[in-house]
Amino acid sequence: MKVGSFALGLAAFAWAVAPVGAGLLRHGNPQPKGKLQPMGKLQSVGNLLEPIGPGPGNFNHPAWVQSCKAIYLDVGSNIGVQVRKMYEPEKYPGATVLPLFKFQFGQPDARRVPNSGICALGLEPNPEHYGRLKVLEEAYVKRGWHVHFYPVAAWSSNGYMKFTGPGELPSKRDWGARLEMPALAFYDVNVSTVDLSAFIRSLPAQSIKLMKMDIEGAEYECLSHMVKQNTLCGSIVNAAFAEAHAWGNVSNWQGTRSFASMEANVNTQTCTGPVTKMIDLDDESYLHDVDTDFGGGYPVVN
Repeated sequence: MKVGSFALGLAAFAWAVAPVGAGLLRHGNPQPKGKLQPMGKLQSVGNLLEPIGPGPGNFNHPAWVQSCKAIYLDVGSNIGVQVRKMYEPEKYPGATVLPLFKFQFGQPDARRVPNSGICALGLEPNPEHYGRLKVLEEAYVKRGWHVHFYPVAAWSSNGYMKFTGPGELPSKRDWGARLEMPALAFYDVNVSTVDLSAFIRSLPAQSIKLMKMDIEGAEYECLSHMVKQNTLCGSIVNAAFAEAHAWGNVSNWQGTRSFASMEANVNTQTCTGPVTKMIDLDDESYLHDVDTDFGGGYPVVN
């Protein structure tokens, strides 16, 4: 994806940090040079921003997760547009993911039934998006839509990794940022990583109907680990769509950086029944979203 899931690409959220000489930030207002304006649960430690919160491996699922019967797992949520398409598709005409949502989760009215057992879970490590995703989540939960964003990066193990913000043009500073970019960096953040395979297996059995993976090159390490664990079986993750990037760690990967290699690796698993259906789809429509009226026009029930 061109617009952000910074480093590894999965859930986290909002700091507005101004690089020297920067003007407007893409998701914030101008800040004085060298100043940090905290908007998420981070603290400054010299040049490093350290996360405050639960340690690695603690998923902190909402209590309602265990009642989810049909989950959309959004790995690399960015600013939450794909989740919005799930619940407010009328705002995103022509988006290519909409038929997938209809096939896996039914008509929009059915998806919006409060406490229906349909859930959307997102992972996003970009600290700029925390504030927006929190507001989005709260607005949807008030309407009985079970949505939750995890401020973590998907990886092959639980731990911490450095997430680096790029110091390029402010209008593009969210585009494709990844781990360890010191030549372009203007801030570093240690983000929690989760073993994506373990995370998936912590969810109710057979509940993940659709997974999206757009994590800026981290897909090769994640998928390779998941394949070794036989996690990408249809009984665990029914279907998935993913973007193959031309970069990323391939030390444990078999094949090229391509969607064809993704399919080939998934097909090497030993599954009881079919493997996860891989769908070559990259829906980047409405990247900057259409509004911030999250769930507006739908009744509040909680």
